[in-house]
Amino acid sequence: MFSWLKNKLNPIIPDDIHKGIMTSNFCTIKNGSKISIPQGIICYINYKDKNYLELNSGEYTLNETTLPELCAKQRGKEKKLKKIKIDFYFINTKQFNISFNYKDKVEIQNRLAKLIFTIKYNCNVVDGKKLFKSILYLLPDPDSVSSAILINDYLKEILMNYFFKKNLEDVRLSNDTKEDIKNRISKALAKIGLQLNSFEISAEERVKRKKSVNTEISHTGFFDSFNNSLNQSRQAKNNKNLKVSEIVVEKSIENVDQPNQKEYTNSNLANTTNNTHQVNSGDENSNLSVCPRCQNKLIKGSKYCHRCGYEIN
Repeated sequence: MFSWLKNKLNPIIPDDIHKGIMTSNFCTIKNGSKISIPQGIICYINYKDKNYLELNSGEYTLNETTLPELCAKQRGKEKKLKKIKIDFYFINTKQFNISFNYKDKVEIQNRLAKLIFTIKYNCNVVDGKKLFKSILYLLPDPDSVSSAILINDYLKEILMNYFFKKNLEDVRLSNDTKEDIKNRISKALAKIGLQLNSFEISAEERVKRKKSVNTEISHTGFFDSFNNSLNQSRQAKNNKNLKVSEIVVEKSIENVDQPNQKEYTNSNLANTTNNTHQVNSGDENSNLSVCPRCQNKLIKGSKYCHRCGYEIN
């Protein structure tokens, strides 16, 4: 409720005015509207890429008196101007703590290494016009996020040009190197109206992880076991394709060697044949049959019994 009432009373000021270095608000206001600029904020009034007024903290009335040139341009042939179109830009002059990561391939003692630089710095605006012109040239509609990203990208380009010609002795940056980078960053920020208060930089080498020997051995063992199982399945398949006569001979030999082998007569064979007929007639769709000699269940159509070796006609 309070924020809604605040925006109604002063709709020109954006909500994130204190979060970023630079914010903007393009709006149409009534002729004679009042604006209250907070402490530490610089306001630039533009229209179609032209600056008409710079305001520091305080209360102001925006009308034909404070903006004569802009109002005369927008009034045209009308006798009285009711509304004014203005592009507001707000610059925050307080100190900001900014950090970002920068990745680059850097030469270290004649070898190329991938480094991740972590940069932390504190700065504040000392020349609003320089910063306003620098950011506005690249960002027509800046906000609190995009303005900080733009400044960081600007510093990344400075670092890239520095490390391109630099041959480091170690991943741990020396004090002379850090001081040299700090001076370059300070000069770069001064060109866009910022003052560098503190600066920290650290580097970390990114190394690709190699596969361990144990992992390679485990993979090798897996493929060996796979090949062994594949060979066993192939051998079992070949065993199934042996001649039926060889299987019958082996089974008959086994039956001769057994002392308590049951002797079958012609009458028993006749009875078992009748039983086989009854089983098959009981279920015409069944795929099973019975051996006349040992009553073993067989696949329908089998020529020999795999248990006793009896030949089935």
